[in-house]
Amino acid sequence: MKKTILSVALLACLSVGLVTACDSSSEDKANSFAIANKSEMTAEWHYGEASRDLEFESDPVMNPTQELISESLVIVSSDTSVVTVSGYTVSVVGEGTSTVTATWRGLSDSVEITITAEALVDIPWTVGTEYYLGVPVTDEAVLFATGDTVSNYSYEGVVSPYVSDAVKVTISRSEHGGAGLVLSLEGGKYLNIVNGEHVNLEISTTKGYVYYNPTYQCLGNAEGTYFLSYNSTYGCLYVSEVASWIESAPTATFYETESATDAPAPREHVTSLDNIETATYTLGIYHTGKYAIYYMTGEMSGFYGATSTDESDAIICTVSAATGTSTYGVAAIDSTGETETKYTISFTKNSTTYYVGLKYNDTHNNLTFVAESSTSSAITEFSWDSTYDCFTAPGSETGSSSTVFLGTYGSYSTIGWYNYSYISQHDEYPIHLYSVTTTTPEQ
Repeated sequence: MKKTILSVALLACLSVGLVTACDSSSEDKANSFAIANKSEMTAEWHYGEASRDLEFESDPVMNPTQELISESLVIVSSDTSVVTVSGYTVSVVGEGTSTVTATWRGLSDSVEITITAEALVDIPWTVGTEYYLGVPVTDEAVLFATGDTVSNYSYEGVVSPYVSDAVKVTISRSEHGGAGLVLSLEGGKYLNIVNGEHVNLEISTTKGYVYYNPTYQCLGNAEGTYFLSYNSTYGCLYVSEVASWIESAPTATFYETESATDAPAPREHVTSLDNIETATYTLGIYHTGKYAIYYMTGEMSGFYGATSTDESDAIICTVSAATGTSTYGVAAIDSTGETETKYTISFTKNSTTYYVGLKYNDTHNNLTFVAESSTSSAITEFSWDSTYDCFTAPGSETGSSSTVFLGTYGSYSTIGWYNYSYISQHDEYPIHLYSVTTTTPEQ
């Protein structure tokens, strides 16, 4: 009876051409299986180069993707510190040799892969030598990396115009060869460029890499899309995008320690207005981010005062002290009636005398030049701030009273009024008084 049932079942299979389906072991067998592109996989392969895909030849012909999903095809690396395998893609991790083995339906084939260091890219500096890392912000001035990062902004490097503040940097080559460099700082730290959500500068005790970009002769990331530069907005060492900034932002480079010199000292500004009644000055913003003085010209640029780095464009201003009860309005003597020395700032241009003033609107404190003959605007009186050697006044931001200072911030070089509570930040620049020189023309 059992023989009859088996015969009937076999006859049923034959009648629909399903002998292989009825033989549960036949689909697990393969007549042949091999890695088809061994010559490509064993060709010279350097650290940092692109991944490569394995190709197969088999009988019966198979679809590698489907076989990987079903786990019929299994591919492994004998040393994952050299190469790793994801699907049928082999990716480089480090130098060395690893055997990659593929197994399918009982048959296996292997290929031995060797990864070598990249050929060294020529660099214009000497390995093992101590340098200072700096950025040339003007023809005469180099700002040097100090080995510190800006407080609260770990991706911004502090720079200084003084060689005594500079950190010594020793260059060595990456163990992976190519254009990779290791920048070792005094004190056991490293300067790295790291990839994450953003490409950033990092100074830490963890060894990383910076890469030399021979196309632009600069330091940057491995892909060559970012470079180590100077951000004049914040006055710091920064990582900037090549496509947007390589033509305009100063590029960081190395300077020999024996020949490095301090940047020219900035011009000294007036630090006291004690006991003056009337004196003449030029007004200027010493912008440390741009390492230049921007002099007020007596012209407006929108809601702000225009400036120039050429002192011959500067306007000569008269600063006058006014002690006693003020009649001028917005910056008057305080409400307690205390006597305080206040100051007005005036200049003459095109035979008209103007006063530097503070003009409110709904959301901003704007600079204005008030003609002496004008009756539509009150002349502003200012306080002298001896901490930052600048002028302040009571301001109004979005309806609430606050003290403001005369100056600028960030990458701007025009003059306006800004919240005094921010003045100590590294990207805030108050206006200063400078003595009139022979460079300044008479108006």
